[in-house]
Amino acid sequence: MLGNSSFVKLDYSLSPKQFLTARVNTSRYYGTNNVFFDPASPITNFAMSSNGEEDVKTESASLGLLSGLTPKLTKPSRAQFSRDLQQSFANSTDVRDAYLRRD
Repeated sequence: MLGNSSFVKLDYSLSPKQFLTARVNTSRYYGTNNVFFDPASPITNFAMSSNGEEDVKTESASLGLLSGLTPKLTKPSRAQFSRDLQQSFANSTDVRDAYLRRD
């Protein structure tokens, strides 16, 4: 599969007692893949590769705030989001009659 990924990180001191952290990750992968892997299935001609296409999109983000209340006590706050979108496509929509018939 082909793909790329990216990462962005930001750390910022809001005040001597508050520290902000933000992070974003993304990745995209696509291409020919083993979408329907079942080596025991008579329909799968190429069990290891070339039997479909895959499209994967992943994003995640987090935001954190660390506040110092006293020299020995801190209050962390955090929010995060993530999602994973994945689609699989067969290399054909045709029904394979020869493999479906049982004599």
